[in-house]
Amino acid sequence: MIFTIITVHKGKFSSLLKTIYSVDCQSKKPSKHFVIAKNLTKNQKKKIKKKYRKFIINKDISIYNAMNLGLKKTINHYILFLNSGDQLIDMNIIKYLFKIIKFSKKCFIFKTQIIFKHINFNPKNNFFFSQNYLAHPSFIRPPVLKKTHQLFKFNEDFKIISDGIWMKINTSQFGSIKINKILSKHFVGGISSVPSLTLAFEKSKISFKEFIKEIIKIILYQFLNKDIFYKFIYYSKFDTK
Repeated sequence: MIFTIITVHKGKFSSLLKTIYSVDCQSKKPSKHFVIAKNLTKNQKKKIKKKYRKFIINKDISIYNAMNLGLKKTINHYILFLNSGDQLIDMNIIKYLFKIIKFSKKCFIFKTQIIFKHINFNPKNNFFFSQNYLAHPSFIRPPVLKKTHQLFKFNEDFKIISDGIWMKINTSQFGSIKINKILSKHFVGGISSVPSLTLAFEKSKISFKEFIKEIIKIILYQFLNKDIFYKFIYYSKFDTK
């Protein structure tokens, strides 16, 4: 069984270091860890190089193109996309994963803890076990064969919502098992967690209702204190502490 973590990096180098550290400190390491990044300096690459980690540098043209590059390298692997800035929840979580994922060729869906400043948002059980809970930092896809690889690529026509579409395609094909346990931490601030017209436009291609909801979020984001904003949009689906 090969279990691989793929990290796509764009942004602050310090965010990438935090993600890598959360993998490095594991009591059991993943089989491989691919870092897909652009414009890393020689010193930066040297700083993060490890035996089990490989690099694909300066080849991607977008986030989803980079994720597709990772998919090409991980055919027949169990994979987790832990992108730059995301962190594993504790030092024993990979050890736990190795114990359970080998018993199924379905997708595994865990909880993701969302963090904004000092506030931790943990998914409520009723939301987690609903059909619409998918979070890519805690989504594990089973191995695929080379001949079916093209079926499971990310749609590069989108900039933000392709990960959600990709997870739905995979769960539809393989089925899924939900584990009521937090696997990773996602820090608010990336393009998927801040309301934007780009996100609204992409959602309009999927659902008019989701488009309207995103427009309302954009308005609220402009006028509310950010602590209040995130508490408001998460209150029915997440517990806070």
